[in-house]
Amino acid sequence: MLFYFLEVDRWLVKCRISVLIFAVFFLSCGAKKNESKTNNSRSRVFSIENIQIDTGSVEKTNGLSWGRNKSKIVHSDDKVFTYTLSEGAAEPYSFELIEYDVKTFEYRLGATIISSRSPDLLRDSNGFIHVIAFEPFQNTNVYDGKFVHYKFDQANTISSTYQIQDAGSFLPLGVAGRNPLNSGSIYSSAVIDSNDYIYLVFNSTNSFFQSPGSCQTGAVNAAGPHSITLNTFNGATWSSEIVTNNLATRAGYPRVVLGEEHIFIYAVEDSFSSELNEDLLRCDLPFVFGQAWVFQRSKLSSPGPGNWNHHTPINLHQSLSLSEVFDLKFRVEDMVLVNGELVMLYSHNHEEVASELGIEFIPDFYTIRSNDLGENWSTPRLLLSQPTSPFGLVTISAKLLVDGENVYSQFISIDIENTVFPNQIESVEGV
Repeated sequence: MLFYFLEVDRWLVKCRISVLIFAVFFLSCGAKKNESKTNNSRSRVFSIENIQIDTGSVEKTNGLSWGRNKSKIVHSDDKVFTYTLSEGAAEPYSFELIEYDVKTFEYRLGATIISSRSPDLLRDSNGFIHVIAFEPFQNTNVYDGKFVHYKFDQANTISSTYQIQDAGSFLPLGVAGRNPLNSGSIYSSAVIDSNDYIYLVFNSTNSFFQSPGSCQTGAVNAAGPHSITLNTFNGATWSSEIVTNNLATRAGYPRVVLGEEHIFIYAVEDSFSSELNEDLLRCDLPFVFGQAWVFQRSKLSSPGPGNWNHHTPINLHQSLSLSEVFDLKFRVEDMVLVNGELVMLYSHNHEEVASELGIEFIPDFYTIRSNDLGENWSTPRLLLSQPTSPFGLVTISAKLLVDGENVYSQFISIDIENTVFPNQIESVEGV
């Protein structure tokens, strides 16, 4: 089985695009579902090929590094598709699509996509590549725009002509009639199902914070309520529905997870704090990540906020002060559905190790699970603590892989001094 993984994180100043191709060989039988709830995890062995696609240096800030909820790479049997961003690129960004032939070892540059932040790459059941991008109405404000859907005219390539349409109806800021059904934002992601339906979820709030600048007084928080919207493409047209319009704080990094009978969405609190903006130790980026939310509805239910169940598996505000929540740097890394059970992977700062290394942020990784559609969740299980990081390097990213009834947590580590990829990846069985 082949897995493809692409991640260029904040610690990588400049690098070539690296596509890691994993051929997974299981040395022992996968654990049964009830056995997977123990701590007797076993490592899996990978055959790794680290492909360096030399397209020149790439931009780390808001380029491939931004948006851990995004679909940044897709593949067919013989090709891998991703994109790059030139160093020093101005906003809105021009993302250049890349296709790499794993048999001929050749790559080709394809279409250029204009987007305020990293677009989503999708591949349908017939092999056609789709791109969902957030295109600003005016280049002077990259946060105000619309979602655009590209579909390439030839299968298994991003070098052909393409069709383009708006992924819903959107209105600019300040226009009468703007509401959560027509308000786009950079906080978004898209997935595609086996029937080629595309699900695009995004923060659709119309309440924004006001700040005179970092570390200055007089900032004003964005008043609630805040909203999340889901747009769905049925193969011909786009429709919109409000998932929630009663969040007290702003949501960021949402993503859809699809089951046979249910649609799930997870998101994380990402809220500007005027209090932290006046805290000289924390005012550089005074955004609070203190909650994880999961929304769920049946596919047979009518669209709309009344049919979505809202759960909060993690709420750090219940036990920590605002500054403590900020220092923890909580993030949701991934969530999958396997055999009717949700598995969420999240991280937060290991302050002691980060201090020893002299850097701001070193994450530990945890999982929690729910077998009742997100209503109740297990106690957290520590998957990786940085003092035992693989290969003596710093692990900066993690994803979940599903194989049948088994879930595997995949870690990628870097040498923070040399900013290079290692030649090994460790994957251990999930909870």
